[in-house]
Amino acid sequence: MKKSILAIFLLFVISFSYGQTVTSFSKTYGLIGYNYGRCAYQTNDGGYIILGNKSGFAGNTDIYLIKTDTVGEITWDKAIGGTDVEWANDFKITHDKGLIIAGYTNKITENGYDVLLVKTDSSGTVEWSKTFGGTDWDMGYSVIEDKDHNFVIAGESFSNSLGDADVYVIKTDSVGDTLWTRHYGGTGSDIGYSIDTTYFSDYLVAGVTRKISDTTYDAYLLKIRKNGDTIWTKKYNGILDNKFYCARQIDNTSYIVCGTTKNYGALNYDQWILKMDTLGNQVWMRVFINAGNEELFDIKQNWEHKLITTGYTTTWGAGLGDATATIYSNDGWFDIGKNFGGTKYDVTYSINPTKDSGYICTGTTQSFGLGISNIYFIKTDKFLSAPLTPIHETGVVEIKHEQNFSCNIFPNPTTGFLTINITNDINRSIYLKVINILGMELISESFKTNTSFCNKTISLSDFPDGVYFIQISNDKFSSCVKIIKQTSQYK
Repeated sequence: MKKSILAIFLLFVISFSYGQTVTSFSKTYGLIGYNYGRCAYQTNDGGYIILGNKSGFAGNTDIYLIKTDTVGEITWDKAIGGTDVEWANDFKITHDKGLIIAGYTNKITENGYDVLLVKTDSSGTVEWSKTFGGTDWDMGYSVIEDKDHNFVIAGESFSNSLGDADVYVIKTDSVGDTLWTRHYGGTGSDIGYSIDTTYFSDYLVAGVTRKISDTTYDAYLLKIRKNGDTIWTKKYNGILDNKFYCARQIDNTSYIVCGTTKNYGALNYDQWILKMDTLGNQVWMRVFINAGNEELFDIKQNWEHKLITTGYTTTWGAGLGDATATIYSNDGWFDIGKNFGGTKYDVTYSINPTKDSGYICTGTTQSFGLGISNIYFIKTDKFLSAPLTPIHETGVVEIKHEQNFSCNIFPNPTTGFLTINITNDINRSIYLKVINILGMELISESFKTNTSFCNKTISLSDFPDGVYFIQISNDKFSSCVKIIKQTSQYK
């Protein structure tokens, strides 16, 4: 009896100490076509918010947001976009619990791209969006909110550049109005892949640089003041490529940087981690040599001050490339590593610690899921363990736009017949498609509206029970809704 009481007491103490049970799962998200995952964070309710991109809704590509519960099941999902390309590369949860998203669009400059900055509330509803750039290609790759609640974007610019392309940094106020923009670099190509704040409110940019006469990249680190003035720049060169993808400050005197290198004995592209002092001087360097290609796209510290990274490998795993998650000691030596993926190409771009001492990795998989490629979301325990075969989750997508266009489809689930209420500009053509879960078009038709509001009835009676996607669009915008045909429950 005493042993039983002791066991119960110890279980209580362990549960109380850690606060919650560690949950591991592996999920894929997306509809038919192409889906791409970029990054994710845990929210205050213990769930997750995931950023990705999706093809085939309103335009070429739309930004795709997914909110899940604690076990990865979809609470809501939304797409943001018009008829052109809208692509997201990074986001942060803001001080007001909303989201700030950075990427690019060709909406304004049809022959090129502009940096895109989108602010949403906590439910993914767009509050405002802004574009930045010139007449050529300009792209945003990373975004932060600083201590003053301003937003700072890093990327690359071909417009008004000093060379082929420049590191492009844009600082805005809390409503997206420009405070300043700067170009950094030389006469060749310079790209900023990540930006982060330092402990003293400066900005640290990591990327690559290449002289106009060279064919190889050098790793590039740039430290700038709040007003955009350069504090210092550092270049880490070799005979072959060196690339930095991410840099962060980890203590008062140090930065940690990750990327890939073909130098220092590397056989191909190999994982590369460096520790720098605050002047950009190397403290130590680690190169992990393997037969295939490996790159690290994100690096952070965990609760034990160990380093955590994510990326891909072609050396290990089952397919063309596997996603990786790795823990290193605080001085950069390998501790634990895991690969995730199937028979095709799989990669993760971001890693973050979770409240239960686990981790989340976010990226793209071609091996699993409904689409040609799918958002890949892996929740591990503290030892990086997670199920190897993911479960696919399909959501209902709402397109956010600025046009007088919307539709309501009911009933859902349906036994066969559907009514579609459409709000549309008068005399504008409407296009209707019914697509099954395999991506096959079952119904395709078009018609014009004589009034701003009309009804359309379609039948799924000839098709088997299951999941279908109804796409309603005009020549500007589109809406796609998941419909379930289910007759058995009505018999």
